[in-house]
Amino acid sequence: MVVRSIHLVRTVRFRLWALTTWVRLRRHGCRFTLDCAETPRFYGLPYVEPDPVGPGPGSLHLKIGRNCKLGRGMILDIHTGKHGVVDIGDRVSFMSRVRLMPWGGTIRLGPDMQVREASELKANGLLDCGEGAMIGRHTTIHAHTHVRLGRFSGYAENTMVVDSDHLHDGSDTFFMHQPVASAPIDVGDNTFIGANCVVLRGARIGRNSFVAAHATVTAGEYPDGWLLVGQPAKPAKELPISRKDYAAAEAAAEHAAR
Repeated sequence: MVVRSIHLVRTVRFRLWALTTWVRLRRHGCRFTLDCAETPRFYGLPYVEPDPVGPGPGSLHLKIGRNCKLGRGMILDIHTGKHGVVDIGDRVSFMSRVRLMPWGGTIRLGPDMQVREASELKANGLLDCGEGAMIGRHTTIHAHTHVRLGRFSGYAENTMVVDSDHLHDGSDTFFMHQPVASAPIDVGDNTFIGANCVVLRGARIGRNSFVAAHATVTAGEYPDGWLLVGQPAKPAKELPISRKDYAAAEAAAEHAAR
């Protein structure tokens, strides 16, 4: 009986939050739609920051899967003149003070993900994180075009991942008014990016790799199954299971599962 009452109160609070959010965004000419499989667990409901940017009416589509957890102090930072999507898969867990910024783009979080304290996820394009991925504390990801984090991959604490930057021609023109250069970032499955790393536009990191702490990964193709070290990062050594061995092990696992 007590558990049922708690669930009922949580459901009512969440529905009131959804209604309030709809009204707030409507005042800014922004349409809000919510697709929720069930009422998520929460320690605090997200605070919506509507920013009237863009020439016309926009929208926010928020999709939340089953058995998700929302941490305290979550912020939904919305450009009300643009169309944004936040797609949260089943069993995604947010810790406290996470900021989601669908600024005319899509933030897609696969099932069983963890997003830890004070992370910032921004999408003008597509930010796509796979199943079981992990985003560490104080990590910033900006997807101007496309940032992909593979299945069961992760960013450790204080990592910066940005697929764009403002060019500078050396003139007096404010750098924010100069052209933006962008290229997709791709991190393969089961790859770990260590603490305090920087991943820049055009970086394509293979699967089963490890990027050492404090590395700077610049544009380029990086192989599967290697340790990357340095500024700029370079392949330092092949990890114990080579690509050939991994393919054989993967084939053996598939055969055993039949």
